[in-house]
Amino acid sequence: MATTCNKNNKKANDPKYRCNSVTKRWNLDRQVAQLGVVKNCDVKNIKYKDVNYICNPTTGRLVLRSGKVGVRVLNQQAKAKAKTKTKTKT
Repeated sequence: MATTCNKNNKKANDPKYRCNSVTKRWNLDRQVAQLGVVKNCDVKNIKYKDVNYICNPTTGRLVLRSGKVGVRVLNQQAKAKAKTKTKTKT
């Protein structure tokens, strides 16, 4: 079973496509984000060290914590932590 996408595929050299680590197929960049692949934020960005901003793992951008997207990201992280705690208790 393949562990990564096929590097010989014609989509491998196209910047519009990224390897989906879950399905091991080449998907358009926006499709990979919708499938739940986590993107990292730029650590060189000035906002990265500011406590008022949080990394949006879907887009890979820093968003304001108190904003609409920031609150949604915080809620998703809280739900994920709650799920892991319930799994470890059983």
